[in-house]
Amino acid sequence: MSNMYDEIDEKIIQMLKQDSRINRQVIAENLDNITRQTVHNRIKALEEKGIILKYTILTNDKKLGKEVTAVILIILDRAASVWEFTAKELWKQQQELGIIEMHHLAGEYDVMVKLKTESIEKLEKILAIITTIKGVQRTHTMVCLSSYEQGFAL
Repeated sequence: MSNMYDEIDEKIIQMLKQDSRINRQVIAENLDNITRQTVHNRIKALEEKGIILKYTILTNDKKLGKEVTAVILIILDRAASVWEFTAKELWKQQQELGIIEMHHLAGEYDVMVKLKTESIEKLEKILAIITTIKGVQRTHTMVCLSSYEQGFAL
């Protein structure tokens, strides 16, 4: 590994991914011969280098009423070369549509959207909105039956 990022940094990142509020001293204790100050300095350097972008929380979406998880694959109108426009339009409505991930793809489909919503009826409304966005030619939707996600075991 380069001197910009090493095995200790990787271990620190993995601990922060498990609990972003973990105490620096606890991290140091889990890494032999590393002081709390060294951990603090490494985390600060990882932030400054843009390796750690932000700290966030995980929520139990089912307890928040988001019962349906869906993956929507989208084929774009190729003639329009609309990936950037379509992506911006989708992302502007990210919160309203419940989008949690969006990716530009190679292959049969151009875009993958993962979202969480309250019900199948709400999903139908979301699909109606997505299909009206310029450049969206066709969608293929898959509803998740169960999930295994970081932070939540089945």
